[in-house]
Amino acid sequence: MRVLLAHFVANSMETKPIAEVVRAMPHRSAVRSAVFEELTALELTELTHEEVDLLRPETYRSWAALPGERLYSKTHGAFSRTPAGEYLLPLDVTLASVYLVRNPLDVAVSWKFFFDKGTFDESIEDLGNEAFTLWNPKYGLRERVGDWSRHVESWRNAPFPVLVVRYEDLLADTAGTLADVVRFLGMDGGDADRIGRAIRFASFELMKTQEQEEPWETPSATSPHVRAGRTGDWRKHLSPRQAKEVLRAHGSTMSSCGYRPQDILQEIAGPVRPSPQMSALDATIS
Repeated sequence: MRVLLAHFVANSMETKPIAEVVRAMPHRSAVRSAVFEELTALELTELTHEEVDLLRPETYRSWAALPGERLYSKTHGAFSRTPAGEYLLPLDVTLASVYLVRNPLDVAVSWKFFFDKGTFDESIEDLGNEAFTLWNPKYGLRERVGDWSRHVESWRNAPFPVLVVRYEDLLADTAGTLADVVRFLGMDGGDADRIGRAIRFASFELMKTQEQEEPWETPSATSPHVRAGRTGDWRKHLSPRQAKEVLRAHGSTMSSCGYRPQDILQEIAGPVRPSPQMSALDATIS
């Protein structure tokens, strides 16, 4: 997936043991259509996307007011506002966010396979499309994703605490990174045994086995939801020209996330359309 975001809403700051939180977790997406229809008593087919967006802040307030001390949800959308200018995720019921970011070079590859794109160029084009949206009418509400760089900045600049977690760090040090998340959320459950159990039950190998036993529905007819789960996969799929296209569009944000585009430029060769950003990157290694 492009990016995975966890949006945490709450009507109480009181913490509880991590096991109890997980048992009580509703496992619902912030854009799940069933949640919206349940809380609003409206049929999505009778509303436009814009009308739905106008209703979503109050819907989340109603969701946060349900019994329970914390509510956990996820979204792939950028942090944005409704057509009326209100934050889509209202601040009065938003506690914090854990934002998972991934190297856009690998995102382009994952995106291509997950959505059955015809070419990697199409996937790269999506990463730079400010108007890009996701919408599965069978399950969810429309999500305004936008381009990769603005998506990252929208969450890093959100007006509440945000913990940015790199996908690569999560793979390299799963226990340490998960412990950081637990501490950030003020959860009682940061001991090594509990974190170790969580990692085992959410391992890539276990999820892959589960999908093989009972296939998950994905947009792609040929690629599984759980495909590779590794870093640097772009080197097997993207040409130097394609890699430079990603760097040209997103090099500045990549650098701010620690992805070192200067080092990547040293690996690849080939022409690319000139831009001020690329010229600056080239100058740093000349």
